[in-house]
Amino acid sequence: MFQSGTAVLVDPLAFEEHAHRNSLSAQFARQQLIKQRRESIAQYEKAARNDLADVEKAEIAVLSAYLPQQMTEA
Repeated sequence: MFQSGTAVLVDPLAFEEHAHRNSLSAQFARQQLIKQRRESIAQYEKAARNDLADVEKAEIAVLSAYLPQQMTEA
């Protein structure tokens, strides 16, 4: 960050790097939430609680919408 008189100038490269790190952190957090939901689904299905498993599946669908598309094998 640079200061010019009373204005604060932001280094564009530093800002871009910071935004990229935040994006990766958010992506990792969403992946962890999806992993937790999958584990819950397994437990709910084992306990014959399909109603709760369906809720977890719906939450995975929402979280997955905010993740980058996975590469498919050709």
